[in-house]
Amino acid sequence: MDITDGPRKGETFAMRQVSLFDTAGTRQMHILTTRRDLPAAEIRYRMGSRWRQENHYRYARIHFDLDSYDNYRATADDPDRMVPNPAKKPAYQQVENARRALARAETVSDAELLAAHSPQPGTSVVLTNQMIDTINAEVHTAETALAAHHAIPARLPLSRVSTVT
Repeated sequence: MDITDGPRKGETFAMRQVSLFDTAGTRQMHILTTRRDLPAAEIRYRMGSRWRQENHYRYARIHFDLDSYDNYRATADDPDRMVPNPAKKPAYQQVENARRALARAETVSDAELLAAHSPQPGTSVVLTNQMIDTINAEVHTAETALAAHHAIPARLPLSRVSTVT
């Protein structure tokens, strides 16, 4: 194809056409490209990807009202706006560990308390508060960890988040 206008008048450049037809023969698609290094399937795939992106932005423009902003100038953020607390997420793993530890500790505690309350026939056992506290120590530790997680607020004002992290 010869260029007829502009500073490159008289020069030529090669273009490639990839044509696609649907199985019913009712629709055709023609793609023009200067990429000669790609197979036709790759050109078709890339064009489809481009259309998916354009359809996404069209959907976003309609449903998310992207064009409603009158300018794109940065403005100061509201320091009183409530945002997720970044300290809550790492504490969640500790909570999961504490829940598992609590389940194990309650099982062990129940078995030990049952053994302490059920002595061999003909013998007697006196349970003291210290013995019961020793048996339940892991349960109390796990419950304390759960209570500590619940004490962490899920949301904080933005002004406090920047000082927390």
